[in-house]
Amino acid sequence: TNPSFQNLERLSTRIRDHDNIRLRNVRDLLQQVRDQLFGLGLHHLQLIGGLNGGYQLFLFMQSEPDIIGQIGILTQEMQGNPVHQGILNDLTLVHGFLLRLFPSLISRTAAPSPTWEDIARRLCTEKATVKTANEMHDALRSCILHVAEIATWFGGALGGVNADKIVANVVRFQREGRYFARTPHFAGGGAGLDLVYGDKQFRISDVRLQEQVKAAVFVCGDDSAVNTNGLNESQLTALRDFIHSHEKACEIMSRLADAEALGHPKYQSCEISLSDSISPRSLTDFLRSIREECETWDGSMEDAFDLSCRFALLTRSQVLKLLEAVKVSSADAVAAHLRLCFPDASDENDLVDSPTNFSTRIMTVIKESVREILDKLPLLDGGVSHTHLLDRTGTILTSLERTLQERMLLSDASPLFNEESQPKILRAIGMSNEALLRSMEASMNMIPMSSQLLWCDTCVNKIDIKRLLIAARKLQHVSFAIVAINELSVNLREYLLNELTVSEGESIGGLHGNILLIFTGQNGLDAFSFFPVNAGMDVANSFEGLHTLGATDVFTNVAVVTGSAGSGKSMYVHRQFITNGVDQWKTLTVHEDFRPDAFIKWYNEVTSSGNPLRSIGIHINITPYGSLDRLARFLYSWFVFGLLEDGDSGRVTAMKSDIPHEIYIELPFLGAFEIVGKQHPFVEQISSLSIFTTSWAEINLKTFPLIIDDDLRLTAYYLKLYWSNALSVRFEKLQALLSAVPDGNISDDECRTILNLLFDTESVDRQIPETCDSVGKSHLQRISCLRLLSERVKFFSCLQKKVSDDLVKGYGDLLSSDVLENRNLSSRYFSHLMSLFIRESAALSDSSLQQDWSRLTIPFTVRYSSTDSTQLYFLCMSAQPEQGEIEPLRNSSCAVDGAEMRNSPGHLRAHFAPAFGVSNSGRLLNILKSQSYVMTPDFAVKMHVLFEKRRTKASTILRGETGTGKTELLSMLALLSNADDRLFPDLVFELRKVLQHLVEEGIFSHTEASHRVLFVKLSDETPMTKSVVIPARNGIPAATKVVGELWGSEDPQKLLNGVLQILEEENDELVTQLVPIFLREFRRVLRKYQMLRRSPWVKSVLVRDLHYRRQTGQELNDDAADSDIEDESSDSATADGDDAQVSRNGGEGEVGGPNPTLRPRRGISSARELIDFIRDVVTTSPRNLFHCIRMHEGIKPSEFRELIRDIKKQAEKAMEISAKEGIPIELVAFIDELNTTSIMGMVKEVFIDHLLDGEPLPSNIFWVAAINPSSNVTDTREGKEQGAGVPSAGFSAKNFTGVISDSQDLRYIVKDLPKSMEPTVMEYSSLTTDQERDWISNYLNDTNLGLATELQNDSNKNYIISALRAGIISSQQFVRNARMERVEVSIRDMVRTVQLYRFLLLPESRVTFLPSVQGEQNREQQIVERERCWKALMVSLGLVYFFRLDTSRDLRSQYMIMLINLFEHDGLDGRGAVDVHRDLSSSLPFDMVLTQSIDKLWGETKRPRGIAPTRGLKENLFATVVCVEACIPLIITGPPGTGKTLSFQIASRNMKGISAASAAYKRLKLVQPFTYQCSQQSTASEIKDVYEAALARRQRFLSAGITSERCVVFMDEAGLPSERRAALKSIHFYTDHALVASVMLTNQTLDAAKTNRAVQLLQSETTRDDLMALAQGSLFDYDVTDDAHRLQRVHGVPPIVKNQIQGLCDAYSDAKRFCDIPGHPDAYHLRDFIYLCRFIRHCDSQASIAGGQFS
Repeated sequence: TNPSFQNLERLSTRIRDHDNIRLRNVRDLLQQVRDQLFGLGLHHLQLIGGLNGGYQLFLFMQSEPDIIGQIGILTQEMQGNPVHQGILNDLTLVHGFLLRLFPSLISRTAAPSPTWEDIARRLCTEKATVKTANEMHDALRSCILHVAEIATWFGGALGGVNADKIVANVVRFQREGRYFARTPHFAGGGAGLDLVYGDKQFRISDVRLQEQVKAAVFVCGDDSAVNTNGLNESQLTALRDFIHSHEKACEIMSRLADAEALGHPKYQSCEISLSDSISPRSLTDFLRSIREECETWDGSMEDAFDLSCRFALLTRSQVLKLLEAVKVSSADAVAAHLRLCFPDASDENDLVDSPTNFSTRIMTVIKESVREILDKLPLLDGGVSHTHLLDRTGTILTSLERTLQERMLLSDASPLFNEESQPKILRAIGMSNEALLRSMEASMNMIPMSSQLLWCDTCVNKIDIKRLLIAARKLQHVSFAIVAINELSVNLREYLLNELTVSEGESIGGLHGNILLIFTGQNGLDAFSFFPVNAGMDVANSFEGLHTLGATDVFTNVAVVTGSAGSGKSMYVHRQFITNGVDQWKTLTVHEDFRPDAFIKWYNEVTSSGNPLRSIGIHINITPYGSLDRLARFLYSWFVFGLLEDGDSGRVTAMKSDIPHEIYIELPFLGAFEIVGKQHPFVEQISSLSIFTTSWAEINLKTFPLIIDDDLRLTAYYLKLYWSNALSVRFEKLQALLSAVPDGNISDDECRTILNLLFDTESVDRQIPETCDSVGKSHLQRISCLRLLSERVKFFSCLQKKVSDDLVKGYGDLLSSDVLENRNLSSRYFSHLMSLFIRESAALSDSSLQQDWSRLTIPFTVRYSSTDSTQLYFLCMSAQPEQGEIEPLRNSSCAVDGAEMRNSPGHLRAHFAPAFGVSNSGRLLNILKSQSYVMTPDFAVKMHVLFEKRRTKASTILRGETGTGKTELLSMLALLSNADDRLFPDLVFELRKVLQHLVEEGIFSHTEASHRVLFVKLSDETPMTKSVVIPARNGIPAATKVVGELWGSEDPQKLLNGVLQILEEENDELVTQLVPIFLREFRRVLRKYQMLRRSPWVKSVLVRDLHYRRQTGQELNDDAADSDIEDESSDSATADGDDAQVSRNGGEGEVGGPNPTLRPRRGISSARELIDFIRDVVTTSPRNLFHCIRMHEGIKPSEFRELIRDIKKQAEKAMEISAKEGIPIELVAFIDELNTTSIMGMVKEVFIDHLLDGEPLPSNIFWVAAINPSSNVTDTREGKEQGAGVPSAGFSAKNFTGVISDSQDLRYIVKDLPKSMEPTVMEYSSLTTDQERDWISNYLNDTNLGLATELQNDSNKNYIISALRAGIISSQQFVRNARMERVEVSIRDMVRTVQLYRFLLLPESRVTFLPSVQGEQNREQQIVERERCWKALMVSLGLVYFFRLDTSRDLRSQYMIMLINLFEHDGLDGRGAVDVHRDLSSSLPFDMVLTQSIDKLWGETKRPRGIAPTRGLKENLFATVVCVEACIPLIITGPPGTGKTLSFQIASRNMKGISAASAAYKRLKLVQPFTYQCSQQSTASEIKDVYEAALARRQRFLSAGITSERCVVFMDEAGLPSERRAALKSIHFYTDHALVASVMLTNQTLDAAKTNRAVQLLQSETTRDDLMALAQGSLFDYDVTDDAHRLQRVHGVPPIVKNQIQGLCDAYSDAKRFCDIPGHPDAYHLRDFIYLCRFIRHCDSQASIAGGQFS
């Protein structure tokens, strides 16, 4: 009825009438459309179209008074269901959108309906982009489609069975869903059945849905007459069909598992879609097909067994590999697999005289026979079936068996035992692998092959057992063994026992004496006790038979290498390979996920390549965590039978007998003392070592197996000169000395001797002036030291290249003019430089660097240039260097005193920037500002050391306490790595150079008013000018010109904004003039810097410009850059999605080239395109050179491999660019919390050996890691001194659960590092008080950071900063001295304090949380602001430091005394209190301010009646509300009943945004809780999913422009997950980058890595006053905070009742103290007391209580 909508409808009708529209009327019609749309765009109309059919949604929203609150509740209940969560997210967005669009309609207020113009205007104010409009449109359609389900959820039927909802789900899933099944051995996670729904491939757990469907059918019944839920027959049919479909899917899942176990090639380790839909018919058809396929395959296998029973000797995976080999007619592969089918092959007549061992001879015979057989068989077609391959394989096997029988190579086939014989049991409990092998050989009367043994583990199934029993039944002359039966499940043991005991006619097994049952444990042994038992004694056996049988003639050497950690064992092996002339070698690393499949592939490739090989080397590197059982079986089969087998993949290959093999087996160092030779514990576990080893090598640092290269040769030469005093010459003799540098005249042995002498700690030769004897007994440390020294002695080699006949000129470029002018330079100057190089290299490699690295007395070398090592200077960071340490450098400008760097952050940045590869300190400042990073001298030195380590590729681990800045330091390393001037230019600086050229050309001028935004202003707003010389060109003589001074790169945003503002206002003529210049200059930058990314938009512009210049005949004078653009154009043309668009505003032509029929188009043709181009260019990001891996307990080997392979791929790309450009490019790979993983062996291989499964990783990767100290590392925390009356002894962590955890006294839940990784550790340690003082001083005083910038013009600045600094430093020291277990202070606490301080001073926060200033209107503003700042500081200190203190030790009282002494008496460091601080502290003491703040919020909080205002509950509520509002993580620790959960419930009910009942809470955000109930079974992935759901909701809010919501992850019982499983490890990232709030409740103190990442509130036992308040509140059931009511009701209670209440409290305290319940010493909790009081209240009315007695 609204006229505006009627006009719109009439216009729509007219437009639809195409036949009556005339061309002359189109213009008017378009104008009418514009008038009616009121500025709306197409995406707005699309959004309006989304409202079609939304009437029911409007009605629903009008009927719900608290829709947002209900969404929060439903979010908690639907946790874990991604589909329902997505619908709720959509509903939240749509509600906010409709409320803005139709405020009166949705809010049900009495107002006229909006007109179409009103709606259009509101839509325009939404400022929706095409993307956000599409997202809102999708959300609208989702809500309209699911409005019935949403209404059902809000109706409260979620917890029960609601048929309508279930039917809707079923119909949707039947329409769009499908089942996916994974077989048990699928690499992506094992067996499983998923219901997949929607385009986004949501995986839905169908278990709950299936239960609901069954329940709904049960409620409704089969008889529609009693259908109480109103479902019709079609709906019931849909439900029944779904149940039937699910049953069919489960049946298919079981059949798939059987198919995989049968060995069907199609269903091995796969994930498949069961059908296109989940209808019963389609699933039935699929089930029928898979059943038929399995029956066909099973029948074919039975036929194969009948053809040759030897097929049963192969596992299912070996059969598949054999079929593959038969298909391609690979004789060697077929022969290797078939060798396993003949364990009874023997050659009794020719064992002594043959020059080769039997394994070699029999393998040769089998290969020759297989080749002959394959040659006689017809060729195969491409589409051959598996059944046909089985038949062909059976033919080959039977033919081979006949051949071996004819050649007398098969043993007598008579049974070993008579028919009455029974299987024997071998008790191998506690036996080593070597002893087990001896016992098996004696018991089986033969040397068993792997095909005779079944090793039991979790992967063994009935088919495997059946296979071996068939083989034992058919081949009664061969012995078989089932090993480790105790590892089988109960069902499999029962199956085995049944098959062995039933009568012969009923079983495939029966009683056979050729089966040996081996138990390695007691589990299940009793059930087999009636079989005869072999004692299992270790039979004396020299294994001579193995030597005779084994393929030892192929091995030229089998050596076992032992030695201490870091002694250079791997280097020794590689050196032996080089010395012995080995052509190809491979490292086979044995770790937790050891699989020889990749090694066997490599072996096949190398030996079948056709290249002649003199020998092959194999280095078997065993980590301490290696799978020894798997390795022992692999080596046994290899050494004895010459077969390389992988049991998992089924791959088998035979060793090449015509190629000599060298085998080196490296055993790990296991303990504090060195175990060498046969005494190593692994020798007993790997039986082949003691049998086949021909030599034992013990490696130590005396042998120092160093491989000499050119750098080390040069280092040895200069050491020789230095030790012979040849470097102690005067300046004039330097040229002759340096010209004598030889080219390779020093031998490798002499180099090793010299380099060994550098580390000789036992030498009596005191003539050596300087050594590195402080470097420990670790090969890695020594290599690191030598590489660092090699980098430094390049100074001398570069010096030689620069020295010329004109000595003064040549030397003038090397150090400085000061040195050059000083002709009296000491003759020991260069010798002293060498001494400094040696001492610095040693200090960076040994343990000299501890805590504050900037306090090291040795100068640090910094090179100006990465290519010219002569451009260096020394940073003397120590305030008081050792006497004479840097004195020779003080006469030159190459020594920088550390005092000025400590006092000036600007000097610090300027001197360290070159060390980081950043020549411009302004660029370094911009990087630091972007991250708000505080670079103290200590952090600068640590960064410099990491860059030096990166230069030498020395893997480094930083070990230190949590919160000391390890991760932030390495993040800065990432940014600075990407800011290297050689690789990544400062693009704003490049823009400035272009603009400078334009200014000199007069295109931009400071005299033009519109151009003045580009230039620096003087105080009177006039542009600053300078004189420049314009060089002569084109016949115009050189001239001097006055131009404006452009903004510098230190303020890049002003320069960029100025350019964009000018282009917005200028005409097309200027754009035409600017475009060629900008394009030319950026082509130059792209050509120079290959590591810059090219966005698709920039690529398209450059390609169009290239074709434009070619078609218009312009000169192409930059061929290299143009060819690069052409190479990339094809990539751009095939880009996906929006990135493939040619122009942001539309344009003709394709990216790959122009359409020849169109006129040539310039690369940029408008001011808007030029603006976009410049903005894209300036924000171009480099290719990332930093990769982070966040380790945790749950990371799988496959996941870790993928991460490393991705890094490897990126490193290889960087190497290609490096080779092309001639610039070394290194990647930094950071492994965070390395020692929390369960795959430490794999990490060690990557980190130390630089291998991945034996494959070398690129050499341009610098590996660095950060760890927390383990329990066996000395505690480096400061605070052992007494402080503030707090004892320094440690106290146990708080645990209120009553259950003692094995890890509760560990500060960090980490693992010990392997011994070989210890030498790479650098002690980051904890921060000392001095380090914290430096950090907080820089953080508060550096005007380039946030707080100092805000306070620049504040008159209270000095008071505020000094109070903050004093309060934070003293609080840090107090908490540290308290020595509370698992409670650490760190940089995070200091940052958190400042963040809270700034938050509390915001207008909304100040009014809500801080007490009002008395007389605010009548006092000076400066004083009022000072008091506000003081209160904000006190509350911040209370939240961060005070709340975490243990009240049971009276630490809180001591903390308040400390603050009084600090601010009123002593001051910081005992220098006396500041007057202003003294006045504020006395008038506004800490305890008063904090109590008033807590009470103020409590008074504004609406809470249920009967809630007692205990101090603990009020603290919990205050901390929760503040931390949620400020988005700071919070952990509340305390015993049950202290109001932890209640406080969050009260907070969430009050924090309703503008809908809150209290005026104070209206100013706060609306809470959207995401609840997770922790348990002992919680996993890291579950917790991660909760955080990801919260982040997704937050992102949806932000996309819709909603900033009034706060998503909160609430984790209850956070102490329940096993700390050893590290389930909570996943919260580290989300709390470090707190985009959503976190509240965690726990009954025990979490480890330090968790508590340090959040504000911690520690609640101890309830005080007596709180106990009385709880009793009163529970007994009388009223709000005891109402003073008048409390006085009237409580003080009116007769004394006898008061005494009874007091008696109740005393009884509870005594019950807790004297509890003697066995196993539960802390059985009584506060909840018991509360429930007791409520029970008394329930039994007695208030009248009787008030009357003076309890009944």
